[in-house]
Amino acid sequence: MAKILPPGQHYGATLQSWSSARLTVSRIRYAMGTNLDLHGNAHASVMFVEDGLCVKQMDGQLVQLAPATGLFLPPRWLQKDAFPESTTFLSAEFSDPFLQHIRELGPSSEQALTVPPAHSQVLRTHLRSELMHPDPFSALVLEGLLMSTIARAERVGSPRRRRAPIWLLRAKEILQDFVATPPSLDEIAQLTGVHPAHLSREFRRHFGSSPGEYARRVRIERAKTELRTSNRTIAEVSLAHGFSDQAHFSRVFKRHTSLTPLEYRRSLQPVRAGKTSQIYDSSSEPSVKSSEGINAVRPGRHRPSLGRPKTRRLVE
Repeated sequence: MAKILPPGQHYGATLQSWSSARLTVSRIRYAMGTNLDLHGNAHASVMFVEDGLCVKQMDGQLVQLAPATGLFLPPRWLQKDAFPESTTFLSAEFSDPFLQHIRELGPSSEQALTVPPAHSQVLRTHLRSELMHPDPFSALVLEGLLMSTIARAERVGSPRRRRAPIWLLRAKEILQDFVATPPSLDEIAQLTGVHPAHLSREFRRHFGSSPGEYARRVRIERAKTELRTSNRTIAEVSLAHGFSDQAHFSRVFKRHTSLTPLEYRRSLQPVRAGKTSQIYDSSSEPSVKSSEGINAVRPGRHRPSLGRPKTRRLVE
C-alpha cells in the first residue's frame, strides 16, 4: 500500500531546510542505489535535481530527472523512485492554502507537470540562494517565482493533459472487452501498471465516472441494443450481459433509463391502431426450459392458456 509522507518529511537525508507560513524549502540527499516503493507527499511540491539522477515511475511512465529538469507534483501524487547514483534534490512544498490560492488564479495542476528548462534553471538558482541566505523577503520572492513557474508549466503542458494517457485508454478497453464479467480494480491496475487509487482518480477525471460506473453503463447500453434488435427474451438478455438474474437486470436498467426492460422494449414499437398486442415478458408467464438451459419459452412454441387473451411477441 502506498505511503503518504506528511509535510516536510522525506526518505532521504535532509541537508538544509527553511520554512515560511506557506512554503517549505529543503535540500535532500539520496544515496546511490536507493529504491523507494510507491509513495506520495501530502502537499504539492516543485522539485529539481541539483546533481545526480533520479528515475521516477508514475502515471504508467518512467521519467528521468537530471540537473536540467524540474517537476511539479500535485498533493498525494503516487510515484516510485530509483537513484542509480548519489542525488541531491531541491524541493519546495506548498501549503494547501497556497496551492488553493494558485488554483483560484487560473486553471491548475491536477497532475504532474514538467517545468520548462529556462524556468527550471531560474527557480533552482533562487531556491538555492534563498535557502542558503534567507531574509524577511525570501517568502515573497519564492512565492512569486513558484506561481510564475507553475503558470508556465501549465501553459506548456495543457494541450497534452487534455488527452487521456495510453494506460488509461487501455483500462477503458479492458472494461469494454470484459463488460459481462468485469475484472476488479486491482486487476485492471495490475494490467495497466498503476496504483488502483491513481487509476480510479484519473479515470473519473478523464471520463466522468468511476471504472465500475462506466462498466455498468456500457453493459446497459449493450443490453438496450439487444432489446432493440433481437427476439431474445428479457431473461436471456439479462444473462447474456452478466446480470445475476432478471430482477437484478430490471432494477439496474430502470435506474439508468427510468424504464423497465419490458417498458423500454414496448416503447420502441408502438401498437398499430385498431390492433391489441402485448409484449411477452418471461417474468409474467410460466416458462419451460429451453434446449440451451435458459428459463424461457422457445420462440414458436404454443404457450399454455391462463384464461387471458393470447399474446404474441412483437418483432423489432
